[in-house]
Amino acid sequence: MDFRHPKEIWKDPRQAVVDFGRIFGMGVFVIGGVLQWHKSDWSLSLETFINEPKSLILWWMVAGVVLTLSTLTSWLMRPVYFLWMLLGQSIGWVVQKIILGAIFYLLFTPVGLLYRRWCNVITKGPDKKLDSYWETKEIVKNYYRQY
Repeated sequence: MDFRHPKEIWKDPRQAVVDFGRIFGMGVFVIGGVLQWHKSDWSLSLETFINEPKSLILWWMVAGVVLTLSTLTSWLMRPVYFLWMLLGQSIGWVVQKIILGAIFYLLFTPVGLLYRRWCNVITKGPDKKLDSYWETKEIVKNYYRQY
């Protein structure tokens, strides 16, 4: 994954910002609903919405504002898009380094050390008794008449 320059992110097409706003708005809407559902002992009822409407309405208001801004005036959503993309790229860069480092040190290093310890192929020199290391190749006709 290449780290995109901030100027490139800022110049992304309008449709990318609109799509981001729609996805982000729907995500906030769903998160608000799930949090409200969890807060009300996992039962969605009219009583829940009447007794504790603040948290759900706040999430839904944020979702509504984001959806409206992204659909009607995408230029107002562009700074949010820009910051979100920078945050995502930064997190991706850090996670990539951590995962690749973990794979290297937890997988390749032990395998290499074990290979060095018990397989002396690395330290073994060329065999003086052999004329050549080339293997003889089978004739292609033998592949066609196997039986």
